Amino acid sequence: MKIRKFLYAFIFLSCAIAFIFPTSFISANANSALKEWRGVDGVGAIVTDNDVPIEVEKEILTFDLQDLPENGHELSNSLKVTAEYHFYNPSDYDITATLVFPYGIYENYENLSNSMYGVKINGERITSTKRHTYFGNSEFNSQVDVAKLKDNYISDAFYHPDLNVSIYTYKINLDAAKSALKMTFNGSVKKTKIFLSRSSYNSSNNSYSITTGTWVNNNDVVSLYVVGEDRNTISHDFRENFGDEAKQIQGSLTLQSKQTTTFKELVDSMYHSFYDVNSLDWYNAYVAMLNDGHSITDDLSSNLLAWYEYQITMAPGERIVNTVIAPSIPTFNERYEPSTYKFTYLLSPAKSWADFGELTININTSAYLIDNNLENFEKVDSGYHLVLNGLPDGELIFILSSDENPKVPLNWSTVLFYLIIILPIVLVIAIIVIIIVVIVKVRKKKKAKKNLKKS
Repeated sequence: MKIRKFLYAFIFLSCAIAFIFPTSFISANANSALKEWRGVDGVGAIVTDNDVPIEVEKEILTFDLQDLPENGHELSNSLKVTAEYHFYNPSDYDITATLVFPYGIYENYENLSNSMYGVKINGERITSTKRHTYFGNSEFNSQVDVAKLKDNYISDAFYHPDLNVSIYTYKINLDAAKSALKMTFNGSVKKTKIFLSRSSYNSSNNSYSITTGTWVNNNDVVSLYVVGEDRNTISHDFRENFGDEAKQIQGSLTLQSKQTTTFKELVDSMYHSFYDVNSLDWYNAYVAMLNDGHSITDDLSSNLLAWYEYQITMAPGERIVNTVIAPSIPTFNERYEPSTYKFTYLLSPAKSWADFGELTININTSAYLIDNNLENFEKVDSGYHLVLNGLPDGELIFILSSDENPKVPLNWSTVLFYLIIILPIVLVIAIIVIIIVVIVKVRKKKKAKKNLKKS
């Protein structure tokens, strides 16, 4: 009985090795190169004023998605979404409201032509202001993200425009080619923050010290930014890695220069001319980025959410058509053959309007709608069409592809892996199992013969 249990366990383990191990290999192989580019969630117009009685009698949401890109780097102006709002003022007084429409992350739309997009009232283009806010990795939240649009420079518990900044520039001298550099500020962390000029980490050990670190090479030049109170109480340490028990490396820092400036001047110095961002939004986004745990020298462009900001004025009982045209940027996945394109449009912020009537969704495309989270899309000559009485409970998510059934192609490296590595393992295990079975049978026969002789 024990031998039988052993054999069952052995066979089970063999199967696990044969299937789980290559599965891990497949997963690692699939992620060895970038196969997917994150898109941008679309969001409708949001009114920033409280208690505005404007009603949305209907909204026509049209996605023009004819020329899907061959890869995630080839976005074009042909991908756009048009949100057409039919507004009604049911009150007996004039209404002037400020609306905002978020439409994408900077790095996703920086090469797109702005002439294709904009805001219209009754068919006439109106002036809209382009605004930007910091956008982290969390999902869009209309209340949280709209609150980041400020008309003044942020002054929070630590950061303010006139905050003092000292910039120390050092040359690295090492007895080795490479080292982990750790610099520690000793003092009240409520009054001071430190950053290195390279990708680094920051950690508050307690209320009296903060450490930042980065990898350096011999003869490198690095800058240390001391933001806030500067008492020259900074120590440094060179080690083989960032572990506290790592072996120390002999080295020193040679001070080359010290510069004093203000926090706003420092933030302004990080600005590049190709950014189409106003100084106010750039500063406020930088503060939000630092408060989100980033370093002062991190690239802000990958976390800049762009908005249209504009005003509408409506007389009592007036109806207007407000049209907003913006890029529609998909999540592109080329793991499939052919590739798939996932589009997300957030409908829930529209629930903030006083009333919302009919919602029409048009997806103009020659591709196949292979998946979506809303039922009853109708196939029409131009693509797909859906009419809803009011807003649905969820957001709008749909996936397109040039084939009705895209598939993940066979990975030949995985096949070779099975043939070269897994198959021999399985054969060896099978031989071992056969040998054990034969040995067990032989022993049983011998035992049976002995018992027969005794009897």
